[in-house]
Amino acid sequence: MIRHLVFFISEAFIGMKRSFLMIAIAVSTITVSLMIFGLFLLVNINLNHVADFMSSRLELRVFLNPELTRDQIKSFKLTVSQIEGVKTVQFIDKTAAWHTFSKSYEHLNLKKMLKNPLPHSLKVILSDNQYIFEKTEVIEQYTSYVTDVKNGGIIAERMHSLTKWVRYSGVLLVIFLTMATLFIIINTIRLTVINRQNEISIMKLVGATNSFIRGPFLIEGLFIGLIGGGCSLFFLKNIYFIIGQKLQEGVPFIPIIFDPYIVNQIYVFLVLIGGCLGVFGAYISVSRLLKSTV
Repeated sequence: MIRHLVFFISEAFIGMKRSFLMIAIAVSTITVSLMIFGLFLLVNINLNHVADFMSSRLELRVFLNPELTRDQIKSFKLTVSQIEGVKTVQFIDKTAAWHTFSKSYEHLNLKKMLKNPLPHSLKVILSDNQYIFEKTEVIEQYTSYVTDVKNGGIIAERMHSLTKWVRYSGVLLVIFLTMATLFIIINTIRLTVINRQNEISIMKLVGATNSFIRGPFLIEGLFIGLIGGGCSLFFLKNIYFIIGQKLQEGVPFIPIIFDPYIVNQIYVFLVLIGGCLGVFGAYISVSRLLKSTV
């Protein structure tokens, strides 16, 4: 068994050396295809992560009339807490809010501003965020206490819609890229087999089985797929890190996934997909030609 495997590997390298140009084209195609595929997966998991992050942190921010006294604010806070569906109500002092905001975005040099532009506000958490628009309308009716009510419901809904669109369009993209990559691999291996058709005919005449003949080509397809997957991993990993860092610096409030456990799963998956496509493409190509070889 080991002797056969060594033979298959050596024959695979010989075949790849003979068809170097086509092998290079196949590897390049797999690299580009898997890079696009991997980029789609990374974008998709980040969109899902952002949508879940926003949904879990949805809240009503009630901006209060600056002329309200502390007693009036306390009374209104009690009124809001008694609204059905309201879980908690927290008073946010404008000085504390400005300090927190300035600290979170130090790179903007907000401390240079002489006047605090933020008003006092109430942070309202609901028991069920699906009623966030309904509760917004209820609180907005207290016009003598409230200047504005903000919620992230619309953004969260749009993020979920965008995520769904990316997911469905991504399925079509994956199918297209998979078929294109498979087509390239099949034709690359097919040309290699045609170049060695006489050798295959002789092997069959001396009693070699189809499985034995097919072995080197399957190893060749595996190498093509793994090399393409490895190249796509190298480029994608660097591209994702650079773009992710730039996004994190430019839009710091958007959580970008850098968790090695999650992203490494995608990278490993790409390499495995490349290897599987290579083996499958080689199997189809060789099987077709073996049927027509005497």
